[in-house]
Amino acid sequence: MPAIQLARLRIQVAQLVDTLSQPAQFVRKLHDMLEFYADRIYRRGQSGAAPPRLPHYQVPPQVLRQIENDLTPLAAADPAAALALADVLWEDGYVESRLLAIHLICVLPPDPPERIFMRLRLWAQPMEEPRVLEQLLASGKSRLQREHPELWLEQVQRWVQEQNPGLQGIGLQALVSMVNDESYQNLPSLFRILMPMMSSISSGLLPDLITVVEGLVRRSPAETAYFLRQALSLGRETGAARLVRRCLPLFPAELQTSLRAALVSTLKTE
Repeated sequence: MPAIQLARLRIQVAQLVDTLSQPAQFVRKLHDMLEFYADRIYRRGQSGAAPPRLPHYQVPPQVLRQIENDLTPLAAADPAAALALADVLWEDGYVESRLLAIHLICVLPPDPPERIFMRLRLWAQPMEEPRVLEQLLASGKSRLQREHPELWLEQVQRWVQEQNPGLQGIGLQALVSMVNDESYQNLPSLFRILMPMMSSISSGLLPDLITVVEGLVRRSPAETAYFLRQALSLGRETGAARLVRRCLPLFPAELQTSLRAALVSTLKTE
């Protein structure tokens, strides 16, 4: 991997983004550029992290940032070309290509919003590369939640209510992102989305659900304790008791007491 010379990088990126309206040529030039900056010393798994599911070049973050920065005004000026390029980049199937595709759809004006939501639903799949999925949900949330909050909430609810546990997990990841956003204040809407799931909690979803509850406790412990007491009232076979036991240490002492009492009451119920 050559040392990054900013002037050269800017020239390379300018030549690349000039082909915005020619997706096949853009992808060819992109691969040439990524190959130029690829870290050839990097070995898959050497960091201790799980090996990526998609091929990737392991380029310095500065390279993708420069491409994104230069693409943004061009995409805003020609949304149709940007969407066409985003679709081709996604199908290209490399980590870097998909990250650029996500950037493109999330910098476009979200009107009409369906063109963004359609791709969000299509691209957000359980077996997607975790880094790519995380970026897709985070970037989608930041723009769509701000400009179309009700539509974004409906999409998250749709994921959470899916029969497919993998898609439910995506919904929970989206909720984690929302809970961790301190500017998001409509916490009751998140409790409403979660409550139907409380009637039958699968063990595979428990870790993601605990992460959501942890964020909710941090934001509003009293509201979260009330929500969990409601979940316990659904019955002992729902899995809510297991969730409450795992989450008890997250709460202040006085709320732990009330939750333990609700838990004991539920477990005594036949």
